[in-house]
Amino acid sequence: WQSALHDGVAAIHTAVENAGRNKSAFLWYTDAHWGYGSGITHKLLKYLQDHTAMNQVNFGGDIANDYENPDTGKTDDQWMEVMRQWRDGVRELCNHHSVVGNHDGNGTVAYLADIKHLYGFLMAPEETRNVMRGGDFYYYVDEPSEKTRYLYLNTSFCTTENATGEEEQGQFVVDALNGVPSEWHVVVIAHIWFLYADTTTPTVGVVPTYCSKLLALFDAYNSRNNGSVTFNSTPVAYDFTNAGGKVEFCIGGHTHVDYDFTSDEGIPVILTETDSFHTRGGYVAAAGDVTEASVSGIVADYNQHSIHVIRVGRGASRQVPITNDTAQYTNVLDEVGYRADTYVSGSSGYVEKEKTGVYLTGFIPVKEGDVIRLKNVTMPHENTYGNKIYHYNSAQVGVNAFSILSDTHPEMLPVFEGGNLVQFTIYRDHIGEYSGYIRLGADNIDSTSIITINEEIP
Repeated sequence: WQSALHDGVAAIHTAVENAGRNKSAFLWYTDAHWGYGSGITHKLLKYLQDHTAMNQVNFGGDIANDYENPDTGKTDDQWMEVMRQWRDGVRELCNHHSVVGNHDGNGTVAYLADIKHLYGFLMAPEETRNVMRGGDFYYYVDEPSEKTRYLYLNTSFCTTENATGEEEQGQFVVDALNGVPSEWHVVVIAHIWFLYADTTTPTVGVVPTYCSKLLALFDAYNSRNNGSVTFNSTPVAYDFTNAGGKVEFCIGGHTHVDYDFTSDEGIPVILTETDSFHTRGGYVAAAGDVTEASVSGIVADYNQHSIHVIRVGRGASRQVPITNDTAQYTNVLDEVGYRADTYVSGSSGYVEKEKTGVYLTGFIPVKEGDVIRLKNVTMPHENTYGNKIYHYNSAQVGVNAFSILSDTHPEMLPVFEGGNLVQFTIYRDHIGEYSGYIRLGADNIDSTSIITINEEIP
């Protein structure tokens, strides 16, 4: 472990120093399944805290274990002794915060199946003056030195039916996001973001419905939209038009593998390897060497639009890009951003797909009669693969997708300069109602691009 710790410390030093003040940084581990692992994780984390600038640790859930364990037959008292060993170890760490996993409180340990006991064991010891608690298992913590709000959520019920509490947590999320100060970052931590189809590897695209709704809510926040989302039966309204921060990324576990994906609007979701002896991602876990545990340093460098996942132990380090880039100056793109190598398939339910050389904006709010002006956006007169205007209604449901040509859509009063679209007018029939959204697919958008609504471009 000495070599691995030395290399980890050096990598964390480099990432933190390069990022400067504009960052979110913490130590991370998940799926400890205590009682089925090395039991040294807290020592590794303590060493990294003592030898780096990291002063907080986040745990992604699943303390308990109830499968692939030769000691499954423990009595409740024996299980609680194992759980308390974990709690005693992490008590030595600074700013340790947890979320609940699907194995915690599901009957593995009868004592912890009681919500108040699980809360008392998992959450209560971690409550300090900077914790703003919502329900038993969701809360946020502000780190003013980073300008970061850490939002801790309960998605552990995604594997159960007839779950309750979705709307209450959803309302808490809306209120927490609306309370984020201007130019702050938001990092969201939860156990489950993604479900796996087997015990070997996850299947791409299997995101629980509840998590999809949370991610859509975060997309709406970053796009400064308003609307509502129904988590179970009651709509939760939101109005993010005057929001000040940005959801930068989400992080969790559950799949027991290193895996990344994004929300529809490009918010990265990072999943990491289990800290236990379970095998799922192809890594071997063996007692006595550096494969027996897995912890990470997470450094989000917002100046470089990159998240460093620095692995100490089993698994590999990687960088995850923050792909929702923004233009340097404009009255639209600064808010909605754009994504490279992405287009919308109008024939497949307006699903985002990868396409090299195509640039896609986020949702731009429009109404009938709005004049959209473009500069340094490549949308040629000819009908190219990615040169499209996508129209959505007020619920952000796609209703139309077409190439804008002066001879086929004269009602939009398109203006071309040098064969490139520079202006058009919103026409109600293409939206389906008097207000809605558009997204532009272009051959190029970059940091010099300007898109305005009812504003002349100098």
